[in-house]
Amino acid sequence: MSVGDLADRLRHRRREQRHLPARGGRGEHPLDVVDEPHAQHLVGLVEDDELHRRQVEGAAVEVVEQPARGADDHRDPGAQRVELPPEGGAAVDREDLEGQRPRVALDGGGDLERELAGRRQDQRAHAPALGPPGLHHVQQRQREGGGLARAGAGAADQVATLEEQRDRARLDGGRLGEAELTDRFEDSGIEAELPEGGGGVVGGDRLLYSIGHLARRTASPSSVCQGMAKMPLMLHCSIGGRGDASAAARYRRGMDTPAQLVILGASGDLTVRKLMPALTSLAAGGHLGEGFSVLGVSRRPMTDDAFRAQIRDAMPAERAAAFDAFAPRVGYQAADVNDLDSLLALGERLDTLPGGADAGRIFYLALKPDLFGPTVQQLSAAGLVAMRVGVVPAFRRVVIEKPFGHDLASAKALNSELHGLLREDQIYRIDHYLGKETVQNLLGFRFHNAIFEPLWNRHHVELVQITVAEDIGVENGRAGYYDTSGALRDMLQNHMLQVLSLIAMEPPVSLEAEAIRDQKVQVLRALHGPEPDEVVRDSVRARYARGVVGGQEVPAYLEEEGVPEGSRTETYVAIRAEIDTWRWRGVPFMLRHGKRLAKRFTEVQVQFRTPPLQLFNRPEGMAPSAFRRALKDGTLCQIRPNVLTLSIQPREAISLSFGVKRPGTAMVMAPAHLDFDYRDAFDVPSAPAYERLLLDAITGDATLFLRADEIEASWRFADGILSGWELGGEPLVEYPAGGWGPEGADELFHGCEGTWSRG
Repeated sequence: MSVGDLADRLRHRRREQRHLPARGGRGEHPLDVVDEPHAQHLVGLVEDDELHRRQVEGAAVEVVEQPARGADDHRDPGAQRVELPPEGGAAVDREDLEGQRPRVALDGGGDLERELAGRRQDQRAHAPALGPPGLHHVQQRQREGGGLARAGAGAADQVATLEEQRDRARLDGGRLGEAELTDRFEDSGIEAELPEGGGGVVGGDRLLYSIGHLARRTASPSSVCQGMAKMPLMLHCSIGGRGDASAAARYRRGMDTPAQLVILGASGDLTVRKLMPALTSLAAGGHLGEGFSVLGVSRRPMTDDAFRAQIRDAMPAERAAAFDAFAPRVGYQAADVNDLDSLLALGERLDTLPGGADAGRIFYLALKPDLFGPTVQQLSAAGLVAMRVGVVPAFRRVVIEKPFGHDLASAKALNSELHGLLREDQIYRIDHYLGKETVQNLLGFRFHNAIFEPLWNRHHVELVQITVAEDIGVENGRAGYYDTSGALRDMLQNHMLQVLSLIAMEPPVSLEAEAIRDQKVQVLRALHGPEPDEVVRDSVRARYARGVVGGQEVPAYLEEEGVPEGSRTETYVAIRAEIDTWRWRGVPFMLRHGKRLAKRFTEVQVQFRTPPLQLFNRPEGMAPSAFRRALKDGTLCQIRPNVLTLSIQPREAISLSFGVKRPGTAMVMAPAHLDFDYRDAFDVPSAPAYERLLLDAITGDATLFLRADEIEASWRFADGILSGWELGGEPLVEYPAGGWGPEGADELFHGCEGTWSRG
């Protein structure tokens, strides 16, 4: 029997026994709490189902043994009490907690009233018939998060009373603002840390009322935290002295709290080419708070001055002066991520930086992918990161570069390993494409301009084309890595599918990180997983041969230094994909990426359908009936007059094509364009992607970072393509370097749909 079924039966039984007196002479207030199991379930009422589902997915199901009870045993909840160990497993002496009080952190926020209403409606709709009173095994539901299973029958009965008397308790479920909610938690003796964004909490009154009574009625402050021990991200609790507010919360509210960025793998190319120039620009623009510091970490022994000089030598000339001003805040520490002692020494060094242990810390893993999991394990063992709120005094975040896994199985394994050490909200999986201004503008362009969104569906869009074309190969020592990944894993599985998700997603309810990422992942899950025969039909894989690029002869892929003999790695991939949703069913999404092509550009083209009746441009001398037949059977194709082009790089622009009448006596339509260019319009270059992404990681905005389920959904689609290539015997064809790829790629377009863009 499920926990929900148990709750419903007990609620029904309680209603039949309303004539019974109050238990044990205790008050009849609906929020009276007499023991820790009650505390846990009462707070469990306000858990956010979706966040909690991701937190506990895959966890083992607990079974609670309950002895058979007599008909009246339910009157005494203490008889069925399940002891809960205090946080950390140690005994709690109430005298030791003198002067202490619970601290509650609401990291996720959300509409609590809506969640509670949905839960009650679901319980009523699925209420079972009464069964025998003896219940021996209660299987814990994942969505209950351990609340009811641990609370026992008495807590379920108590909660039924709470639900029925909620109107009498005047729980209005309205939105409480940040200041009001904080003050009212203070009145209840609880230290509160509110969600990011300052928007308050919908249903905050209900949350406040419940936790306030917990704090007043339980035997000790630890009871509140024990009741929240397995709550989702929205609720975290720890015991601390008055005034010990989280440094992370203070930093998010813009107060002067230092933050430390630790770059693990700082001797690599990424640090000097991307990270340090971006941080230098952020510092020069005043975006980094007072006391912000950077500590580079790698195995190579080096002094602070030597590290600064290395960065200074690689810094673009226009940023050299800005780096000189920023350099005193940059240091270096030699450490090996596989050596616990050196990481303990790293912690000691961090404690000497501004803010010390109270500073927020971001650990940037600029490391090989196989070191991601072991490094986080070592950081956790050294006490530098912690999952539970309150274990460390401020926020701890980990930024992870791609590739995130090599396939679905390895991505799941890495997610599982990280989730054993960190909360999902502490993990920032970076995709630098999402930091590009024009990629971010996809959201604004779609959902701010009313003239486009009504047309953004299968009724008006004929196809969508996404191209990432590169003119470089695998020079500069990249062949070793690239040959283990290929075009599909290196580009399509991550960058291109992220762009696709922004193009195809439904409107989010807000611009908050979870609202946007929820919609993106729905698109990725809806990508049609093709069968092997469909993969062969709807995809092309190829690699470049010798050719000429930019007037220079270049070698074939197999001739590049570091490419193993007999390699079967593709450098070009083209796919005709479909999204199985009401909005996009039947609309092909054409995805193409290749190296050593004729031109470097990245763009999205949204090709709109033609008018249902072609009135213009009938060839001279062709009868109307012949014109009609030629259009119908495809021997004559109409020009697609309306194509929206979103250029991402190197030019950042938007162009819309449309038809206009050519001057003269005949009604002949000719193509024209409306163009917008970021540089021309704003007279400033767009900031590099890493500037935006680093700032978001520092301030805790995860909107442009990938969530675990996004990663897994994109790998599920990519694995289907890779499996189809293997099972279907997809040939690996060649194309000349400096061209536009294999001829077979054009055959992915059907009929009069067109052909690949050439930028």
